[in-house]
Amino acid sequence: MAPKVHAFEEVARHNKKDDCWLIISGKVYDVTPFLEEHPGGDEVLLTSTEKDATNDFEDVGHSDDAKATMQQFYIGEIDESTLPLKQQYTPPPTATSTAVQGSGIELKADLIGVNHLHDNVVSDSCRFTLLPQPDITGSIVLRSLCRL
Repeated sequence: MAPKVHAFEEVARHNKKDDCWLIISGKVYDVTPFLEEHPGGDEVLLTSTEKDATNDFEDVGHSDDAKATMQQFYIGEIDESTLPLKQQYTPPPTATSTAVQGSGIELKADLIGVNHLHDNVVSDSCRFTLLPQPDITGSIVLRSLCRL
């Protein structure tokens, strides 16, 4: 008997804790009964819904036993023609300068080539340091020490 072929839209609707399907390597898995047993927790699986989760799955480096366990949750194949087009990553353009404003003073620094946290940029009257911003993951702030 030929495996059932599922459209992406159908699979994407199964994105909840009580109804969770994943697409991995062109196959569709109903992992709902496995959510509470998954060693990485159910949230890991839930964040892999509504997309092709192949990269998520492969990045973890699952064991052969884990791959064998998956087979009990197999429910069919994905109709690849219904998958959304893959977005190609385009990095943001490199800023040539940035401005920090405060108290009516605008400071500018050339940031080309400065892409590491704690790198220093020195201008005529200021030293700037890129620092992680503690309340927003992945953000950086420009701290300045100026002699005006």
